[in-house]
Amino acid sequence: MLERYISVNKRYLNTVSSSKTTALKFNGEYLPTFSSFNTADKIINPFQKNDTILDPRNVVDPYDLNLDISKASKNPESKLLLDNFNKITIPKDLKSHLKAIVKEFVPHKNCFGYGSGVFPQQGNQDYSKNQIDMLLSVDNPLEWHKLNIKKNPDHYSSLKYTIKIPKIFEKIQGMGAGIYFNPFVKINGSEVKYGILSHDTLIGDLKNWNTFYLAGRLQKPTINLSNKGLADDIELGYWLQRNLISAALLSKKRCLSKYGSSFTDLQFFTELCTLSYLGDIRFKLGGENPNKSKNIVLKNMNNFKFLYDDILNEIMLWDEKKMSRYLPNGYTLDNYHTKLEKCIGKSSYSQAVKGVFTAGIVKSCKYAWAKKIKAMKK
Repeated sequence: MLERYISVNKRYLNTVSSSKTTALKFNGEYLPTFSSFNTADKIINPFQKNDTILDPRNVVDPYDLNLDISKASKNPESKLLLDNFNKITIPKDLKSHLKAIVKEFVPHKNCFGYGSGVFPQQGNQDYSKNQIDMLLSVDNPLEWHKLNIKKNPDHYSSLKYTIKIPKIFEKIQGMGAGIYFNPFVKINGSEVKYGILSHDTLIGDLKNWNTFYLAGRLQKPTINLSNKGLADDIELGYWLQRNLISAALLSKKRCLSKYGSSFTDLQFFTELCTLSYLGDIRFKLGGENPNKSKNIVLKNMNNFKFLYDDILNEIMLWDEKKMSRYLPNGYTLDNYHTKLEKCIGKSSYSQAVKGVFTAGIVKSCKYAWAKKIKAMKK
């Protein structure tokens, strides 16, 4: 008889099964991997002295996809709404500084800080001088821009005048990944690049990986700069969590293919980061450091572990059949690389072209040159 383990609230239930085991070594420890348990299995609670046999039908799968958002929100055992992002830490003075910057914008729905200006990267000695990247989701981008242009007209290029022709401005907003970026904006002594997107665009990319522009960024450590917690938005929390699970599964698949049954957390999270850059036009043109993924992980290992802790506790034991169920529609463990290369290549190219106009020629050249200099510092 072979044993397998299923995590429920970080407590492991020891089950008896006749399934064939495959040894998977993650971060120096061996884990037995099995197919999902079924009602024919006997589940023994190792925390009870008398080895009480539990009814598998009463054991909650914390990542049950049969639970929709409303059901998951009512299920205290569900981890589909787990707010992993609130575990991420950055220096208190930096967080206060970022919060002060956010106050300079007109009201929005959600705001995330990311990139090397918030999270340092290996080889970057003074990250305080880096541009701070932010993403702001809003209900109505056109109306938001109207208000923000009145308050912060110097943040925009001459393209701001098209706001008077809503159809044109909305078309510009929707190009590429659906994000309107204002880069190299001076706010409270820092250079800031902030992107505006509709909340529906954010949810859509997390759910379907339409462009992977947002989903990829939110698979890496980001800091929630909103006034409210992410758990207050049930739909957003649900798809943020699903996005993390999908990324972890693909990273596991990549590690097994590349390193076999033994790999480290550094290798795992580096492969996870690499997903964001498959097909990215910036890498093809030499505008990014080819070691960027590894450099991000080396300086942010603890935050990666905070973000994926509970998820790794589960997915390392899933077989490929269960893994496939947690990928966005149309994605499989076999076609994901081709699909991501295609959609990332398309969105990164169109977003780059769009940036020339939304930022202006001078700022665009400055941004491209800054990227090139960073890429040369390998």
